[in-house]
Amino acid sequence: MKARTGFVSNSSSSSFIIAVKNDICPHCSNGTPFMGLLESLLGSGSDCSDDSTVYAVEQVVDRLNNEIESIEEFVLKHPEHKHSCDKEIADFGKTIAQIEEFQNSGEWKVYEISISYADNWIKCLMDEHRKKGLLKMVEGPW
Repeated sequence: MKARTGFVSNSSSSSFIIAVKNDICPHCSNGTPFMGLLESLLGSGSDCSDDSTVYAVEQVVDRLNNEIESIEEFVLKHPEHKHSCDKEIADFGKTIAQIEEFQNSGEWKVYEISISYADNWIKCLMDEHRKKGLLKMVEGPW
């Protein structure tokens, strides 16, 4: 899993783990338009276009935990790499802790979004929401 905190111009897509402010309107019970877009794209691997996909927080944490398990299995077979792998495992653990902190606050919802290079409008929405303090990138070991 390779997620990023900035856009990559030479890639067909970029993946991000993001926290979106759980900004619910008290009058209409709707979230921000970006949150509504993300929620509408959840589920059966719904696509924004050819390559852009949104995953729920549970899928993100499961994927990170699977990465940790894979590294641990590798270390069992190659104990000489334990030291370097321990740091990687710790980094994945910190990312999971950061995700849980966002989720447990009740103020944020966490998603993983893979954005196609062609989906400039999603990149613009993300940048706009980040500037307004409604979106944060989750830091990770990538």
